[in-house]
Amino acid sequence: MLWSSVDPDARSSHPTHEELSTMSFRAPLTNHHADGTICPADHKHTSSGKPLHADCPGRVYTQAVCSCGGWEMKDRGKGYVNECRRRHLADHAEGPKVLHNLPRLDAF
Repeated sequence: MLWSSVDPDARSSHPTHEELSTMSFRAPLTNHHADGTICPADHKHTSSGKPLHADCPGRVYTQAVCSCGGWEMKDRGKGYVNECRRRHLADHAEGPKVLHNLPRLDAF
């Protein structure tokens, strides 16, 4: 049975593997002050998070939340959060790991 012949109301609301592989997910980095407020992007910091902007109390942590809804990272190290974010987004490009480990029928 072809997918197009299925009643649209009978389709699952969950995306298929094919749909997931074409979706682009985002996980923007945000810097935060000690009180939890977002530090504006125009506030520059040293690598340790000390502010270079006169009105900024400093970056205490960096956070990334993926648009997939299943991943987020929060840590003091901006570089570490960014590395984990890139690794997570690369996993989306590869697709579900379960499917990668299955034997291929056409491999014989």
